[in-house]
Amino acid sequence: REGEAQYPKGKLHFLFVEIKKWEKLGKFDKDDIRSYWLLFFTKPLILKRMIELMTPEQEEQLNQFAKIVALWDTTQYTEAQLRGYEHYIDEVRFTNGIKFQEYQRGIREGIEQGIEQGIEKGLELGSEITMEILYFLKEERLSISEIAKKFNVSIEKVENIKKKFNSIFG
Repeated sequence: REGEAQYPKGKLHFLFVEIKKWEKLGKFDKDDIRSYWLLFFTKPLILKRMIELMTPEQEEQLNQFAKIVALWDTTQYTEAQLRGYEHYIDEVRFTNGIKFQEYQRGIREGIEQGIEQGIEKGLELGSEITMEILYFLKEERLSISEIAKKFNVSIEKVENIKKKFNSIFG
């Protein structure tokens, strides 16, 4: 919908707000879920009355957020559960760290392989172009500048090829 804040699903978004300033301004936008969130944290009793202004999608989203926030209450967990969760988070961080390192290594290897293949291709094309330039130099139908223009190379390159050819074959 036009004018409504759009957040891709599955993405984490951070919103930093000076709650005291927001409370003083009292600016509530019924089309912006962030306003409902601020009420959720600052004036939960008013929020209950404001929910009726929400669209069904916004209400469902707020309900999902409320469930998530309820999970933050660590008093409902045992020490063993909290240690288990910390262990799980450590494992996730470790695994993601390894994945990131391997991803970076893959990028480096891909770049190295690309450079090698590029050099090989360049040598192939360089040899191919050199042979074609030699053909045109031997035929003497085109000037050096015309040959350079035809093969999109510098005049100096054509002159160097001609010098090398002449030094080898006189």
